Amino acid sequence: MKITINNHSYDAEKGNRLLDIARSNQEHIGYFCGGNSICQTCYIKVLEGAELLSPLSDEEKALLSDTLVQEGTRMACLTTIEKEGSIRIISLAEEVKRVFENNPLQLTEYAAKMGSES
Repeated sequence: MKITINNHSYDAEKGNRLLDIARSNQEHIGYFCGGNSICQTCYIKVLEGAELLSPLSDEEKALLSDTLVQEGTRMACLTTIEKEGSIRIISLAEEVKRVFENNPLQLTEYAAKMGSES
């Protein structure tokens, strides 16, 4: 099956962790703690295929605000592929990069929004 990360497509299999797929393909997803769910830098937004992924873990429920969950935010280190299908994600790091590249003035507004939702 294929997964699209930050607009790039890669091969993936059921059971793969999203962070591992991203790392093996040098995609821009944070992981200071090595994927141990400590640093919270691996936030991703699921744009398509959320139903194909593992359910929210208790750790994710504790670390993600209700607003972030409603927007499709997950932690790549805690999320695995459970079913075949089309999955499309963007890392929050990549999303910030794109906001800055496309309209730097929106970055302050974006940062304020993220700070209030953490």
